[in-house]
Amino acid sequence: MCAFQLPAVFEVWPRDMTRKVVRDLKRTARAGTRPGADAADRMLSRECAVELLSRSIRFAHGKLAVLRLVMAVECGASIAPEHWRYCKHVAESSEDIQVKLLYQSAAMQAAGIQPDWSPIAGRPKLTEHAEP
Repeated sequence: MCAFQLPAVFEVWPRDMTRKVVRDLKRTARAGTRPGADAADRMLSRECAVELLSRSIRFAHGKLAVLRLVMAVECGASIAPEHWRYCKHVAESSEDIQVKLLYQSAAMQAAGIQPDWSPIAGRPKLTEHAEP
């Protein structure tokens, strides 16, 4: 049993999201990060990424929540402090180094620091942005 207690706000959201809805949310979240995506697509992408993160937290899917946190950060979403705390707790209590690295990567990106490594196998390495 997870020692982390979810805030009451997580109890009010619906739990009846179908797999198709989840797939559509993932597809929409990815679409907004593609080159050439317009402002509306990027905004919708951020909203979908946060909803996926929220759902993972509601169901106490810790490792998946950390993956969703990375996705939300990459989309440029504004992430609630409760979400950060939950994912931090998951990362700190996990024995899986990959989960720890994922959280660290998300935290660095959210702080505007681009790591020169990618914790997700098969993903391109992130590089620092050039100074303007």
